[in-house]
Amino acid sequence: MSTPASTQLGQAIRAEAAKLATSAETAAVPAEFFDASELLRVLARIVEGKSIDQAFGAPGDWGYGTPIGDAFYALLKEPLPGSADVPVGSNNSEREASS
Repeated sequence: MSTPASTQLGQAIRAEAAKLATSAETAAVPAEFFDASELLRVLARIVEGKSIDQAFGAPGDWGYGTPIGDAFYALLKEPLPGSADVPVGSNNSEREASS
C-alpha cells in the first residue's frame, strides 16, 4: 500500500540512484557513493526479512534535512495500517504482525 510518505521515500531513493549513475559517468569523488552503497545494504536487509524501519536504522543516520532522512522520519510517524493512533516506528512487533 502506497502512502504519501512511502512515495516520498521511494522518490528520495530513486534520486540517490540517479546521483550514483551520474557520479559514475563523471568519475566523481567516491564519498558521493556513500548513500548509494548504504541503500544497497538497506535493500539487502529488507530482502533478508527486516522491516523497513529496522533496515533503514534511524532517520538521523541519513541526516535530518536530507531527502532520505526527512522521508524516512515522515514514514515512521505515519499510523500503522489499520490503526489511526500508532506510528509505524513505535512498535516493530505490531508492524510485523500486521504484515
